[in-house]
Amino acid sequence: MSTSAVEQARRQADEAQTALAAAQQLARAAQDRADAAGQALQAKRDAARLHWAKQITATYQADERAAEEATEQARTQFFRVAADDIVQALEAYVRWQDALARQHALRQRQIAAAGALGRDDRMMGISSLSPFSELLDQALARRYNVVIGEAVDAWQAELEAALDWGAR
Repeated sequence: MSTSAVEQARRQADEAQTALAAAQQLARAAQDRADAAGQALQAKRDAARLHWAKQITATYQADERAAEEATEQARTQFFRVAADDIVQALEAYVRWQDALARQHALRQRQIAAAGALGRDDRMMGISSLSPFSELLDQALARRYNVVIGEAVDAWQAELEAALDWGAR
């Protein structure tokens, strides 16, 4: 191999080495930009999650009061109709169950939001609904007690009236 061929091969090798170094530098710069973009995206997601968590925790007390009120209204409605109309009782029971489910979901959302803020709200109670048959038994027992009370009041009034009449 001649000297000019060796020099030409060295020049080509040097050019290839320079091109490789430039490509590696461009790749590192591209990777750095990708890493920075990923970090910026993560920072935006973290900020959005923190903002969401603050909003949830700011309104939680009012949301929980509304959920508790809806649950109590559904419960009251169930006991109002349970002993008189089985169909309405079942409908009321389903509304009560739905209200409890929404309240449970609200509490789970609060737990997640509190976690994003570095707090632990897992000790919040989660209510469950007794089986329909048990609640219906309670409603019928309440009705039974009301009917007995009314009957006792009626015969006591009758007795008092008879005693008043007999005393004349």
